[in-house]
Amino acid sequence: MNPFSVPSLISSILLSALGVILYLQNPKQRIDKVFSALMFVSALSNVSAFLFHLSTTAAAAQQWTKIPYVFAIPSQIFGMYYVLILTGRDQRMWEKILGLPVAFHFRIVVLLNIVLLGLLIFTDSIIAGVEHNPITGYEHTYGKLFVLAMIYFTYVGTVELALTIVGYRHSSYWLEKVWLKHNIIGLMIIFFFGGVLALYRTCTDGRRDFSKGAETGVKLAVCLVAYHGKVIRS
Repeated sequence: MNPFSVPSLISSILLSALGVILYLQNPKQRIDKVFSALMFVSALSNVSAFLFHLSTTAAAAQQWTKIPYVFAIPSQIFGMYYVLILTGRDQRMWEKILGLPVAFHFRIVVLLNIVLLGLLIFTDSIIAGVEHNPITGYEHTYGKLFVLAMIYFTYVGTVELALTIVGYRHSSYWLEKVWLKHNIIGLMIIFFFGGVLALYRTCTDGRRDFSKGAETGVKLAVCLVAYHGKVIRS
């Protein structure tokens, strides 16, 4: 087994477990359903990344190369919707965040999601193919528009963080403020590692030279922060 596939496997197991736990605690609550869906879609992305890194031939790797992103891109809609419910902005969609109505941001996210999925599935402009690395095994090669995907992830993270900060400032209930604070911490981790650094790496050399272990650490930190906030809220 390729040892660089293990972090994705661990992440998928823990994300799935977190999704099940949260759903079983409050199966009728909309916010828990949405968060659980986010965990499950993210887990599928990690499972497919695990299978991609298990590939021993270029043909096998090519079959899996786009699948992680097929799940990762739409997961941003679940994440955005979760934050909207979390902050109560799903009932106030015409309030302005970052100078624009919340509804406008949500529609942009949905539109970019459709465009990116179309480019990913039907062209090689996002993921171009695979190449063999003597240390890590098969890795993705990126197309000319891969930077657009990184901008999309960064944009979603920026809007989510802004929404949560505004929700925190407007909240008057201390338990809700603690819960929102935990989500702000998790979103800041995602924004920095998953957005800014990924965008920087893409713009500099187009390679993901971040270690798989570090990426898994980020994912687990976000999961634990979010779960701790959920326990406090409950």
